Amino acid sequence: MREQEIKKIYEEEEKKKKLYNIMVEQYKQKEEFRMQEEIAERQELEKIAQYQSKLDQRDKRQKLEMAQKEKEKEAIYLKLKKQEEERKK
Repeated sequence: MREQEIKKIYEEEEKKKKLYNIMVEQYKQKEEFRMQEEIAERQELEKIAQYQSKLDQRDKRQKLEMAQKEKEKEAIYLKLKKQEEERKK
């Protein structure tokens, strides 16, 4: 009788160990999945930031080009105005 009780206790402990190991493995898998999601999210945010940076650079370049064209137009206008004033004299 005593041997059966010891055997039963031993079997229950083995079951507990197996369940514990299964739980640990599940936790590891969940943690690994969470880390993969986090890495993927971070990579996506980096791509978005790079794209936004490219857009910002493009916008800045376009503004500079527009300012330069406006400056050139102003210079042409002043030149024509000066020529017109000289013709009037």
